[in-house]
Amino acid sequence: MNRRGKRSYEGDASTNVREKKKLNICSQLTYDVLRIIFKYLNPKELSNASLVCRTWQEVANDEERSRGPVCIEGNLLREEDEFINEISDNLWIKPKLGLFFKSSAGCRMKAHCKDCYCKFFPRDCDVVTLGTNSIIFENKEIEEIHEDNVACTFLPKIPNVSIKVIPVFKHSHTSDEQLVEQLRVLVNSFHNIKCALLFWSYRCRRRMNRFTSLLTAREEIMVPICGGMVFDVRICNRNINRCLEFANCVAITFTGPVNAWSVVIREDTKEQVEQELTSFKNSISLKRHSLAFMSACNGRGRELYNEVDVESSIFKRLFPEVRLVGAFMNGEFGTTTVPSKFANSSGNHWYKQFTTVFLILTYG
Repeated sequence: MNRRGKRSYEGDASTNVREKKKLNICSQLTYDVLRIIFKYLNPKELSNASLVCRTWQEVANDEERSRGPVCIEGNLLREEDEFINEISDNLWIKPKLGLFFKSSAGCRMKAHCKDCYCKFFPRDCDVVTLGTNSIIFENKEIEEIHEDNVACTFLPKIPNVSIKVIPVFKHSHTSDEQLVEQLRVLVNSFHNIKCALLFWSYRCRRRMNRFTSLLTAREEIMVPICGGMVFDVRICNRNINRCLEFANCVAITFTGPVNAWSVVIREDTKEQVEQELTSFKNSISLKRHSLAFMSACNGRGRELYNEVDVESSIFKRLFPEVRLVGAFMNGEFGTTTVPSKFANSSGNHWYKQFTTVFLILTYG
């Protein structure tokens, strides 16, 4: 009796049962169920899941868009690589930009302080490291300059939003004409943007006069700005083989569907600061994801108020859902882009002294 051979698509009974169970499980993984599961996936796992099918890709993309900026604060008393590696392992977004505010005292004292973080993040992630006097994180103003403190924030890729890191370098072979051209490019980059962060190395402060003169000639430029004078500016991006490169200054610009506002605080009492920030709050409207930056003069903080955490605590009380990072600086960059009784007291000049600048970026 001739028996028909088993065809390739015909399995035994147990195999068919297993396949039916798989199909049954997949049919139960609805969009809502997958969204719950995908919340627990890190960026690499989320990327792998998006390759399974179109439905999983849609869910993975929606989950990725639901994740906003990440802010982390820590101390570098342990090995720096260990600390940064821990950050990258627990980072629940794929960062496009990493911004580190770092206590400069610790950097000068520790021989192992490398400042090179790009190897821990995606190749196209820009990493900007700023050596500052002391850092600000949420409602804490950590003014102990002898500590190795760091506050960092990471922004993901935002749909249709361009985040550009624009450095200005002055090498030994750079002529004055080339430097001026770089500064012109920097000034021109502020056209048609939504907001910018601007940081200038204190060691190159004399060259800032040229920048401000170019800026003053372009009075029509008035966008939300936050930043200041720091000790060091270092740039990393593996895509263009840039690592630990010192810069005179750096601008980080945002263009596209984001909203931003900034305010310059000149008041010197808690009541006045709260009044100004309350007015600021009433003038803006937050979206799904928000992030705030704070740059404060070294002469403010505890030295001004005789107590710690005054301005950051007022801000967090008014904006409890908005993450806040920043630093104390040797002069501030800022603009006021909301109605304020002090808005025009110093013209359109961006460089300030003895002020605190807040900027809120919101999107989604």
